[in-house]
Amino acid sequence: MGLTKIDIVEIVKSVAVKILVAVKNPTHEKIYHETIRGYGFDCCIVDSLEEAVKHASSEPHSGVFIDMQLMIKVPKSIIDGIGDLLSGLPSATLNINNNSSETIRILSRGELSSECFSIEQLMAVCTQFIPKIIYFRKRELVYYNVLLDRNPEFNSPYNKTVCIDISQGGCFVFCVWDDIAIGDDVWIKLPETLQPLPVRAVVCWIRKWGTCQDIPGIGVEFM
Repeated sequence: MGLTKIDIVEIVKSVAVKILVAVKNPTHEKIYHETIRGYGFDCCIVDSLEEAVKHASSEPHSGVFIDMQLMIKVPKSIIDGIGDLLSGLPSATLNINNNSSETIRILSRGELSSECFSIEQLMAVCTQFIPKIIYFRKRELVYYNVLLDRNPEFNSPYNKTVCIDISQGGCFVFCVWDDIAIGDDVWIKLPETLQPLPVRAVVCWIRKWGTCQDIPGIGVEFM
Protein backbone atom coordinates (compact mmCIF):
# COMPACT_ATOMS: atom_id res chain seq x y z
CA MET A 1 0.00 0.00 0.00
CA GLY A 2 1.38 3.45 -0.99
CA LEU A 3 1.63 6.60 1.06
CA THR A 4 -1.60 8.54 1.63
CA LYS A 5 -1.85 12.31 1.45
CA ILE A 6 -1.84 12.44 5.27
CA ASP A 7 1.37 10.37 5.34
CA ILE A 8 3.03 12.65 2.79
CA VAL A 9 2.06 15.83 4.67
CA GLU A 10 3.59 14.40 7.87
CA ILE A 11 6.84 13.51 6.08
CA VAL A 12 7.11 16.96 4.51
CA LYS A 13 6.94 18.58 7.95
CA SER A 14 10.49 17.33 8.59
CA VAL A 15 11.84 17.27 5.02
CA ALA A 16 12.18 20.27 2.69
CA VAL A 17 10.56 19.44 -0.65
CA LYS A 18 10.51 21.96 -3.48
CA ILE A 19 8.72 21.33 -6.77
CA LEU A 20 9.49 23.21 -9.99
CA VAL A 21 6.32 23.87 -12.01
CA ALA A 22 6.25 25.24 -15.56
CA VAL A 23 2.80 26.53 -16.53
CA LYS A 24 1.50 29.53 -18.49
CA ASN A 25 -2.27 29.03 -18.22
CA PRO A 26 -3.38 31.04 -15.13
CA THR A 27 -6.28 28.69 -14.36
CA HIS A 28 -4.02 25.65 -14.43
CA GLU A 29 -1.39 27.51 -12.39
CA LYS A 30 -3.89 28.18 -9.61
CA ILE A 31 -4.98 24.54 -9.44
CA TYR A 32 -1.42 23.17 -9.51
CA HIS A 33 -0.24 25.62 -6.87
CA GLU A 34 -3.12 24.88 -4.49
CA THR A 35 -2.68 21.13 -4.95
CA ILE A 36 1.07 21.14 -4.34
CA ARG A 37 0.80 23.47 -1.35
CA GLY A 38 -1.93 21.20 0.00
CA TYR A 39 0.75 18.52 0.44
CA GLY A 40 2.96 20.98 2.31
CA PHE A 41 5.49 21.31 -0.54
CA ASP A 42 7.25 24.51 -1.56
CA CYS A 43 6.43 25.46 -5.12
CA CYS A 44 8.50 27.43 -7.66
CA ILE A 45 6.34 28.43 -10.64
CA VAL A 46 7.74 29.62 -13.98
CA ASP A 47 5.84 30.42 -17.16
CA SER A 48 8.14 28.92 -19.80
CA LEU A 49 10.34 25.91 -20.46
CA GLU A 50 13.35 28.20 -20.85
CA GLU A 51 12.81 29.50 -17.31
CA ALA A 52 12.37 25.95 -16.03
CA VAL A 53 15.78 24.95 -17.41
CA LYS A 54 17.33 28.11 -15.93
CA HIS A 55 15.89 27.52 -12.44
CA ALA A 56 16.74 23.81 -12.43
CA SER A 57 20.41 24.60 -13.10
CA SER A 58 20.67 27.08 -10.23
CA GLU A 59 18.45 25.70 -7.43
CA PRO A 60 17.88 22.14 -6.12
CA HIS A 61 14.42 20.61 -6.60
CA SER A 62 12.75 17.33 -5.70
CA GLY A 63 10.58 17.16 -8.80
CA VAL A 64 9.46 19.00 -11.93
CA PHE A 65 5.91 19.26 -13.27
CA ILE A 66 5.23 20.74 -16.71
CA ASP A 67 1.82 21.76 -18.00
CA MET A 68 0.92 19.82 -21.15
CA GLN A 69 0.26 23.01 -23.10
CA LEU A 70 3.94 24.00 -22.87
CA MET A 71 5.04 20.62 -24.27
CA ILE A 72 3.14 21.03 -27.54
CA LYS A 73 6.09 22.84 -29.12
CA VAL A 74 9.43 22.62 -27.34
CA PRO A 75 12.01 25.16 -28.63
CA LYS A 76 14.87 23.42 -30.43
CA SER A 77 17.43 25.33 -28.37
CA ILE A 78 16.36 23.61 -25.13
CA ILE A 79 15.28 20.14 -26.28
CA ASP A 80 18.37 18.56 -24.68
CA GLY A 81 17.89 20.61 -21.53
CA ILE A 82 14.29 19.50 -21.12
CA GLY A 83 15.35 15.90 -21.67
CA ASP A 84 17.95 16.22 -18.90
CA LEU A 85 15.39 17.86 -16.63
CA LEU A 86 12.69 15.21 -17.10
CA SER A 87 15.13 12.33 -16.68
CA GLY A 88 17.12 13.84 -13.80
CA LEU A 89 14.19 14.53 -11.44
CA PRO A 90 10.87 12.82 -10.66
CA SER A 91 8.79 14.42 -13.38
CA ALA A 92 5.43 14.51 -15.11
CA THR A 93 3.43 16.51 -17.58
CA LEU A 94 0.14 17.69 -16.11
CA ASN A 95 -3.24 18.64 -17.53
CA ILE A 96 -6.63 19.55 -16.13
CA ASN A 97 -9.28 16.98 -16.93
CA ASN A 98 -12.10 19.41 -16.26
CA ASN A 99 -11.68 22.96 -14.97
CA SER A 100 -14.85 22.71 -12.90
CA SER A 101 -13.80 19.54 -11.08
CA GLU A 102 -10.13 20.62 -10.92
CA THR A 103 -8.98 17.04 -11.54
CA ILE A 104 -5.29 16.84 -12.42
CA ARG A 105 -4.26 14.23 -14.96
CA ILE A 106 -0.59 13.21 -15.04
CA LEU A 107 1.72 11.53 -17.51
CA SER A 108 4.89 10.46 -15.71
CA ARG A 109 8.18 11.09 -17.50
CA GLY A 110 11.50 9.31 -17.04
CA GLU A 111 12.57 6.34 -15.01
CA LEU A 112 12.46 8.08 -11.63
CA SER A 113 8.66 8.42 -11.71
CA SER A 114 7.71 5.72 -14.21
CA GLU A 115 5.45 3.91 -11.72
CA CYS A 116 3.35 7.00 -10.92
CA PHE A 117 -0.21 7.10 -12.24
CA SER A 118 -1.74 9.69 -9.92
CA ILE A 119 -0.74 13.00 -8.39
CA GLU A 120 -0.58 11.34 -4.96
CA GLN A 121 1.86 8.67 -6.18
CA LEU A 122 3.98 11.37 -7.80
CA MET A 123 4.07 13.43 -4.61
CA ALA A 124 5.11 10.36 -2.61
CA VAL A 125 8.09 9.79 -4.94
CA CYS A 126 9.15 13.44 -4.61
CA THR A 127 9.19 13.25 -0.80
CA GLN A 128 11.77 10.46 -1.00
CA PHE A 129 13.98 12.15 -3.59
CA ILE A 130 17.00 14.17 -2.42
CA PRO A 131 16.77 17.66 -4.00
CA LYS A 132 19.40 18.27 -6.64
CA ILE A 133 20.54 20.76 -9.24
CA ILE A 134 20.47 19.65 -12.88
CA TYR A 135 23.68 20.51 -14.71
CA PHE A 136 23.26 20.89 -18.45
CA ARG A 137 26.06 20.21 -20.90
CA LYS A 138 26.21 21.02 -24.58
CA ARG A 139 25.90 17.81 -26.60
CA GLU A 140 26.92 16.84 -30.08
CA LEU A 141 24.92 14.40 -32.17
CA VAL A 142 27.76 12.03 -33.01
CA TYR A 143 26.99 8.41 -33.78
CA TYR A 144 29.95 6.37 -32.55
CA ASN A 145 30.05 2.60 -32.54
CA VAL A 146 30.25 1.57 -28.90
CA LEU A 147 31.13 -1.53 -26.89
CA LEU A 148 29.17 -1.62 -23.63
CA ASP A 149 29.85 -4.03 -20.78
CA ARG A 150 29.71 -4.54 -17.03
CA ASN A 151 33.49 -4.90 -16.69
CA PRO A 152 36.60 -3.40 -18.37
CA GLU A 153 37.68 -6.75 -19.85
CA PHE A 154 34.66 -6.73 -22.19
CA ASN A 155 34.22 -10.46 -21.85
CA SER A 156 31.60 -12.06 -24.07
CA PRO A 157 28.87 -11.39 -24.43
CA TYR A 158 29.53 -7.66 -24.58
CA ASN A 159 27.01 -5.39 -26.19
CA LYS A 160 27.71 -3.90 -29.61
CA THR A 161 25.69 -0.72 -29.70
CA VAL A 162 25.85 2.95 -30.67
CA CYS A 163 26.26 6.32 -28.96
CA ILE A 164 23.45 8.75 -29.87
CA ASP A 165 24.98 11.94 -28.44
CA ILE A 166 28.03 12.85 -26.42
CA SER A 167 29.41 15.67 -24.28
CA GLN A 168 32.52 16.20 -22.17
CA GLY A 169 30.77 14.72 -19.16
CA GLY A 170 28.88 11.75 -20.58
CA CYS A 171 26.81 10.29 -23.37
CA PHE A 172 23.55 8.58 -24.28
CA VAL A 173 23.92 4.97 -25.42
CA PHE A 174 21.31 2.81 -27.09
CA CYS A 175 20.62 -0.01 -24.62
CA VAL A 176 17.72 -2.39 -23.99
CA TRP A 177 19.09 -4.27 -20.98
CA ASP A 178 16.32 -5.26 -18.58
CA ASP A 179 18.63 -5.55 -15.56
CA ILE A 180 20.19 -2.09 -15.69
CA ALA A 181 19.53 0.40 -12.86
CA ILE A 182 20.37 4.00 -12.01
CA GLY A 183 23.71 4.08 -10.18
CA ASP A 184 25.11 0.99 -11.92
CA ASP A 185 28.71 1.06 -13.18
CA VAL A 186 29.27 0.27 -16.86
CA TRP A 187 32.31 0.28 -19.11
CA ILE A 188 32.35 1.90 -22.53
CA LYS A 189 34.82 1.60 -25.38
CA LEU A 190 34.69 3.62 -28.60
CA PRO A 191 36.73 1.68 -31.20
CA GLU A 192 36.68 4.55 -33.73
CA THR A 193 38.47 7.06 -31.50
CA LEU A 194 42.25 7.63 -31.43
CA GLN A 195 42.54 6.11 -27.95
CA PRO A 196 39.86 3.41 -27.67
CA LEU A 197 40.53 2.71 -24.00
CA PRO A 198 37.76 1.45 -21.68
CA VAL A 199 36.02 4.26 -19.81
CA ARG A 200 34.09 3.71 -16.58
CA ALA A 201 30.72 5.44 -16.42
CA VAL A 202 27.77 5.58 -14.06
CA VAL A 203 24.16 5.26 -15.22
CA CYS A 204 22.35 8.53 -14.40
CA TRP A 205 19.05 7.89 -16.13
CA ILE A 206 17.29 5.23 -18.16
CA ARG A 207 14.72 5.24 -20.94
CA LYS A 208 13.38 1.70 -21.07
CA TRP A 209 12.21 -0.01 -24.22
CA GLY A 210 8.46 0.22 -24.76
CA THR A 211 7.80 3.02 -22.24
CA CYS A 212 7.55 5.87 -24.76
CA GLN A 213 7.93 6.72 -28.45
CA ASP A 214 11.62 7.49 -28.25
CA ILE A 215 14.99 5.76 -28.50
CA PRO A 216 15.59 3.47 -25.50
CA GLY A 217 18.90 3.67 -23.74
CA ILE A 218 20.96 4.93 -20.83
CA GLY A 219 22.41 8.33 -20.01
CA VAL A 220 25.82 7.88 -18.39
CA GLU A 221 28.35 10.15 -16.70
CA PHE A 222 32.03 9.47 -17.35
CA MET A 223 34.12 8.79 -14.25
